[in-house]
Amino acid sequence: MAPTASEDVKQAIDAQNAAKLTKKEQQLQKAMQQQQAIIALFTIGEFEKALAGAKKMLLKFPLSSLLHNIAGASHAGLLQFDAAILSYKKALKIEPNSPQTYYNMAAAQNDKGSVKAAQDSYKKALTLNPDFADATKNLGSLLHDCQEYTQAQACFDKLTDKYSVAKALECAYKLEQYDDVNARIDTIAVQNPSNIRVAAFSAFASHQLKQPDRFPFCKKPNELVAFGNLKDHMPDADAYIAALLDEMNNKTTTWEPKNHATKSGFHTAGNLFTKPSDALKILEAIVEKELASFYEKFKHLEHGLTQNWPKEHHIKSWYVRMLKNGHQSAHIHSAGCVSGVIYLKTVENPVDNEGAIEFGLHGYGYPIIDANYPHQTYQPNPGDIILFPSSLFHQTVPVLKDVERCVIAFDLRK
Repeated sequence: MAPTASEDVKQAIDAQNAAKLTKKEQQLQKAMQQQQAIIALFTIGEFEKALAGAKKMLLKFPLSSLLHNIAGASHAGLLQFDAAILSYKKALKIEPNSPQTYYNMAAAQNDKGSVKAAQDSYKKALTLNPDFADATKNLGSLLHDCQEYTQAQACFDKLTDKYSVAKALECAYKLEQYDDVNARIDTIAVQNPSNIRVAAFSAFASHQLKQPDRFPFCKKPNELVAFGNLKDHMPDADAYIAALLDEMNNKTTTWEPKNHATKSGFHTAGNLFTKPSDALKILEAIVEKELASFYEKFKHLEHGLTQNWPKEHHIKSWYVRMLKNGHQSAHIHSAGCVSGVIYLKTVENPVDNEGAIEFGLHGYGYPIIDANYPHQTYQPNPGDIILFPSSLFHQTVPVLKDVERCVIAFDLRK
């Protein structure tokens, strides 16, 4: 039977509503794609573009907490911390019980130097989500930096990641609770004997407390330093270094990257040995040979480093170009097993050890009981290759001259 006039009208209305719904769905899908594109821009460090995109979308969607968070993070990436905090506060007006927004705002407040406000924001995030591990860790770090070691340790003791376990141990040392220090080292040695930060601390503590190193990874790491040179692997190392420098100086770099030890210098991101050029393939093969030599030289020692030498591994490498006043503070490579550096350009006729690498047991602000701890300085030449345990603190003596110091560093990782 043919539909009546009223049925025709109903079908037409239903079709029209369906079309409207489809259109709304299309608009929503488009908005989500735009949002993802903005997040992608932020992820690769295009903060200005991400901010512009977020602001444009906020004209259409002013009640989007996520867009305000993206704007805040982009402002923070541009070091515009007041603007970042304002964006996060707008997000909290829309979604007042968001622990993630409080967490984001705390980071911006800390970067601005408002440490107490940052602590309060982390605490608010944890009130809303007591299991927020990153907020717990960051609050612990802020309390530690404010020398509130008991409270900091309470935060770190809630977590089990390598960094937090090591920081809780360091708090015990700073509180002069040496029996607790040793008990914690013994426990970690069983539970996670490859914790590089604990290995570094334990080597220092053994010297300061005049006791054997209780951690199995690498005892007396300052004695496991090996030297080589590119000239040992090729007839014309100088030409190879020149070609490698040309390639490296065309890489995208970041000036004084956040959370890195490099000051007054540029640093590449990622791994140079991912899809390497022909020159870098040669360098990777040389590094593999030097690592094999390092193992052969020290395999007789009763160290976890060589006894648990990784059968399967990869090498991460990066390029560092320092200018005048360039240096690196004392640090370790907590993700590595063995670390190394290849010198492409060094300081000619150095003054006061400028540009030299210094190895030692001390770092990260450990309180010093006995200042006569082992340390050594080496002045490198172009082509030099130096390998050492990743748990050994090392730093660069500041470059005084208006010259470049260029290296490729690397880690052996499991």
